[in-house]
Amino acid sequence: MATTKILREDLAFEIRQLLVDIENSRFGKETLAAKIEELGLDITVERLDDSYQALIQALVDDKESTGKNVIERIEDLTAGAADVQDLKTKINMLGEYGNFNEVFSYDTSGNVNKHTVTGDVAFTIDYVYTDAANGILNYSEKKYTDPEGKNVTIKKIYTYDSATGNITGISTTTTIV
Repeated sequence: MATTKILREDLAFEIRQLLVDIENSRFGKETLAAKIEELGLDITVERLDDSYQALIQALVDDKESTGKNVIERIEDLTAGAADVQDLKTKINMLGEYGNFNEVFSYDTSGNVNKHTVTGDVAFTIDYVYTDAANGILNYSEKKYTDPEGKNVTIKKIYTYDSATGNITGISTTTTIV
């Protein structure tokens, strides 16, 4: 029968604590295995309570499919920590998250023509009007630098209903340089 080594870190905390307790009660034997052998105990996967069978089988299957123990796979997760910061930055660009200040500039017709945000979130939005006197917006451009140092521009072109003057659509294009 093939065997698979299960690392202590792969076990639940309660089981690890039980092992520590057992190790502390080895009664002078060099290893736990020696004490178990002396006691004539048969501790195999097959002899464990049925409730542990699925857990142990899952650990074995995961090891066979990935080539790594659970603790190694968990350690690999920290390798993606930089990705978490990148995602947080992207979330910041999308919504109201973090500490920041916003400043608005207006044209002579009273229309917002620039929106500047500084702090945890940093970007500018420039608004360009087809007909500033009537507040008819042609397009807006949101600009910021992503975590990789690339310049991102999100341009939105607005279309209007000629009869009502209401916005009927927005076409968005993102450019990353």
